[in-house]
Amino acid sequence: MPEWSREIRELLAPLSLSPGREAELAEELGQHLADRYEELLARGASENDARRTALVELEGSGLPAALAGTLPAEHPAPVPGLEEPAPGRFAASVWRDLRHGTRLLRLDPGFALAAILSLALGIGANTAIFQLLDAVALRPLPVRAPGQLAAVKFVGARVRSGNFSASYPELTSSIWKRIEEQQAAFSRIGAWSSEPLNLAPGGDARNVEALWVSGGFFATLGVEPAAGRLLSPDDDRPGCGSAGVVVSDGFWRRELGGRASALGTRLTVEGHPFEVIGVTPPSFFGA
Repeated sequence: MPEWSREIRELLAPLSLSPGREAELAEELGQHLADRYEELLARGASENDARRTALVELEGSGLPAALAGTLPAEHPAPVPGLEEPAPGRFAASVWRDLRHGTRLLRLDPGFALAAILSLALGIGANTAIFQLLDAVALRPLPVRAPGQLAAVKFVGARVRSGNFSASYPELTSSIWKRIEEQQAAFSRIGAWSSEPLNLAPGGDARNVEALWVSGGFFATLGVEPAAGRLLSPDDDRPGCGSAGVVVSDGFWRRELGGRASALGTRLTVEGHPFEVIGVTPPSFFGA
C-alpha cells in the first residue's frame, strides 16, 4: 500500500489548519486515497496508474477544503490516564462514518443520486405499507366500544357443518340459535359471514362482497343507520319473511346515486328480489 502523507500535507498546507485538525483530516483523506487506490486496482489499473489517478481525482475534487469546513470544534486535549467515556467514543465513531459516507457521495454523484432515489422509494413504499396495515389491522373498528368486542370460534375444523362457500363457515342456523339463546357470557351477540353474491338479474354475473348477518349483528356493534333502518332481531325469526338488504354508504353512492329515494327500491340478489331498507354510515366497513 503506497504512502500518501507527503501529498496530503501539500494539499492541506494552504488551509492553515491547527496540528490537531490537520492530523484528523490527513487520516480521513488517507483512508479515502487507500479506498480509491484499491478500487482502481480491482478494475485492472496498474499500481502506478492507480496511485496517480487517485491523487489527481483528490486534487481536483476540492474535498480537503470541503471536509475542513465540516470538522467539529476542537476539544481540549484529554487528561492522561483518563479514557473517553463510551458515549463519546460512540459519537466519534458515528461522526467518522458520516464523514466517510459524505465523502464518497461527493466523489460519485451518480451513486449519490441512486442512493437518494433508493431511500426515497424505500421510505415511500414503507409509508404505503404502514398505511395499508394501519387501515386493515391496527385501526380499531369504527363501532361503539371496539375494545369490548370478542370473536368466538371453535377449536378445530371438524365441528363445521352446512354451507362451506362463505369465508367463516362454522355454524348452521340451528347451532347459532342454540348459542344465541343459551349463552350468558356477553351482553349482546351477533353472527356474520362474508360471501360474494350475484346482483345481476340475468346474463353475466356481477358479484359484490356481501355479509350474511344475524338480527343482532348491528346492535351488537352499536352501528346506527345513515338512512333508513338496519336489520334487527325481529327480522331474524321463523316466518318473518324477507326484511330486505342493508347497503353500505359506498354502494349507495356508487350504485344507487346516493338518493334518498333509493330506499324502497329492489335489488336482485342471487336471482331473488330484495328491498333496500337502510344504509350504513360512511365509516362502517364491516367486521
